[in-house]
Amino acid sequence: MRWQINYRFVGMSGGAWLYRLDTLNLAHGAVPADTFLGEPTWFIDERAHIW
Repeated sequence: MRWQINYRFVGMSGGAWLYRLDTLNLAHGAVPADTFLGEPTWFIDERAHIW
């Protein structure tokens, strides 16, 4: 499974906007070494349109 989420927030110094994209790749049990090199079986996309 691959889960992605992004967000924007104001930094602590100077009020500059910070953007972040988090990606979590998750597998359970014994999987081949190249499991995360291709397309995931499940993809949860919670990315927002950030201006």
